[in-house]
Amino acid sequence: MTFPQINDENGEFLDQVQLKGMLLSCVIGIFPNERHKKQPVTIDLCLYLNTRPAAASTHIYDTVDYSAVVKEISFILEQCEFLLIETAVEAVCKYFLAIYCRENNLPQVDAVCVKISKPSALTHGIIPSIQIARRRAFENTLPVKSSTLEGQEIHKSTLGLLRLLKLEPQKTISFSNKAENPKSVFTLGKFLLGNTAVKPHTTLPLDDNPLELTNSGDQSQILIVFS
Repeated sequence: MTFPQINDENGEFLDQVQLKGMLLSCVIGIFPNERHKKQPVTIDLCLYLNTRPAAASTHIYDTVDYSAVVKEISFILEQCEFLLIETAVEAVCKYFLAIYCRENNLPQVDAVCVKISKPSALTHGIIPSIQIARRRAFENTLPVKSSTLEGQEIHKSTLGLLRLLKLEPQKTISFSNKAENPKSVFTLGKFLLGNTAVKPHTTLPLDDNPLELTNSGDQSQILIVFS
């Protein structure tokens, strides 16, 4: 597939980080058989940003980490169990525009284009898909509240709420599946679960025991919570 060219504020083409042919299995669809059984989906993603800083520094933290992006998309699609592809692509775009910005000490993504297809939804070789593109200027980029269970809403539906939380260095936050019904937490930075180090981009399901996470880094770290 071909992604559209998108210009920056100066009229120059934004660089593109593309991930094509990502295959996941998740619950998505409106029919009863789709709500009770996972089905394959393919995702094609393009993140628009300035890659010159990474080219000059040769440092991964100046650009988008492909392996991290795959884990982030997997978390969104597997946890949210969307009814429509239209909702799924919108949520993916909102996520990357909310997370990848200078305020979060991450390379700023200025636009996102995503296509999601359901290859097994129809017969006769027909593959339904939705593709959209969204720019940062049209998204909510309000500051994220720190050390609070409120955070910033990324996606909300009758099936659940996806929120971004920012935790300051050496601060601790507790989760319980009895408080606001959180179901899982996804780490984007360095955290401690009790005395155990948790790797970035780890999904932590919430069971009957409370979950207490501490930011073990020297700068603010981000958590994604699905309730």
